[in-house]
Amino acid sequence: SCHSTLVLKKIRFYNCAIIYLRNAQLLVKTIDGGVINIPPESICYIEKNTVIDVTLNVLGKGMPYDIFHIDNNI
Repeated sequence: SCHSTLVLKKIRFYNCAIIYLRNAQLLVKTIDGGVINIPPESICYIEKNTVIDVTLNVLGKGMPYDIFHIDNNI
């Protein structure tokens, strides 16, 4: 098995982003201390200028997620 965890704090998204979780779980910590659980095979939309803490749990082999940045060129 290929399980690992990555914790990132105060990530700023300067543009909107769409994250597709393949074989990973994303835990997003909200400003009020709550946690949003985004399970594998889900899509997550992040608004522009959002600052978040995240925990990414990789649950298997292969690409754990795809991220698409949305800017004025789309």
